[in-house]
Amino acid sequence: MLLKEYKKLKSLLHVGFVPITDDRRLAAKEYFHGKTKIRRIQDDFHNYMNKRGYDIERGEPSELQHKSVHEFKKQEREKELKHLQQLVAHKEKELQGMDNLLELKTAPPVEIRSERRIEELCSQPLEVEAAKSVMSSKVKVEEADFHELMSLTKELQQTLAAEHERTHALSHEVDRYEKENKALKHDLSETKQELEIYVAHQDGEVEKAKKQMRQKLVRDFSAEQKENVKDEVKRELDTQYKAHISSLSDDLMIEKQKREKTKKELVQANKLNDSLTEMNIDYIANYVPKEELDKANQEVNELRKENKTLKAWKEKALNWIDKHVERIKQVSFFQHVGGVQKRNKRQDQEIER
Repeated sequence: MLLKEYKKLKSLLHVGFVPITDDRRLAAKEYFHGKTKIRRIQDDFHNYMNKRGYDIERGEPSELQHKSVHEFKKQEREKELKHLQQLVAHKEKELQGMDNLLELKTAPPVEIRSERRIEELCSQPLEVEAAKSVMSSKVKVEEADFHELMSLTKELQQTLAAEHERTHALSHEVDRYEKENKALKHDLSETKQELEIYVAHQDGEVEKAKKQMRQKLVRDFSAEQKENVKDEVKRELDTQYKAHISSLSDDLMIEKQKREKTKKELVQANKLNDSLTEMNIDYIANYVPKEELDKANQEVNELRKENKTLKAWKEKALNWIDKHVERIKQVSFFQHVGGVQKRNKRQDQEIER
C-alpha cells in the first residue's frame, strides 16, 4: 500500500505492508524480529531509491506520540476555553472602566474656584464715592475698576459656558458608556451560556465517539478473527511453554553435572581421608603439627556436610521436577490469555528451595 502525503513544502511517501503467511496468519515477528530489522529495511529502501535517481530523504525517528481522538478533542477544547476566558477577562476590564465612569457621573459636583485674578480683585478694596444727593441711589466707582469688573464678568460667563458644555459632553459620554456597559453585560452573559453549552456538547460528542468506537471494534472483530487470535495466542503460549521447559531441562542438566563433579571430588576427598587415617598415628603425632592436623580434620568434616547437603538438594530438585512438570502441562489455554500468570509467594519459595 502506497500513500503520498503533502506536508508544508515536502511530499511524504508512506509504504505500508502486512506480512501474512500461506495459512493466512499475521507474521510480523517472523519477518521483522523487532524494530532493528524494520530500521534496516527502511535504510535499504532509502539507499535503493537514491541509487536509482530518486532524491528522497530518510525519515528520522521522533519522540512524538500519536494522540487519540479523545485527547485531541480535549486539547482543542482547552484552547478554545482559554481563548473564551481571555475574552471574558477583557470584557470584565471594559466593564470596570464603565463602572468608573458611572461613579464619576454620580459623584457630587466639584466646586469651581475663582480665578486668581478674581481673588486679587476681591482682596483690593474699591473706593466708592456715595452721592451727596439724598434722592440718588447710585454708587459711583472709578472707571478703571468698572471696566475691570465688566471684563471679569465676561470671563466668568465664558468659563461657566465652557464648563457647562464640558459637563453636557461628559453626560452624553457617560450615557453612551452605560449603554455599552449594558450591552457588554448582555454579551458576557450570552458568551458564558454559549461556553457552558459548548462544553456540555463537546463532552457528549466525546462520549458518543467513544461508544461508537467500542461498538465498531466489537462489530468488526468477527468470530473467525477471534478464533484466529485465540489460535495464534495458543501457539505463542505453547512455544513459550516449550522454551521454558527446555530451559528448565538445560538448567537441571547443568546442575546434575555440577553435582556429579562435586560427588567425584567428595569421593576423592574420602579416599584421601581414608588413606590419611590408615597412616601411622604416631608418625603424624610426632612429625605433623597439631594445628595442621586440626585444620585438615575440620576440612574433612565440612566436605562431608556439604556432600550430605548436596545429596538432599538433589533429591528435592528431582522430586520437584517430577511433581510440577506434569502439572504445568495440564494448564488450560484460557489461564494464559493476557500474559504469563503471576506466581504467588508460596510457589516462589518452593522454587527457591
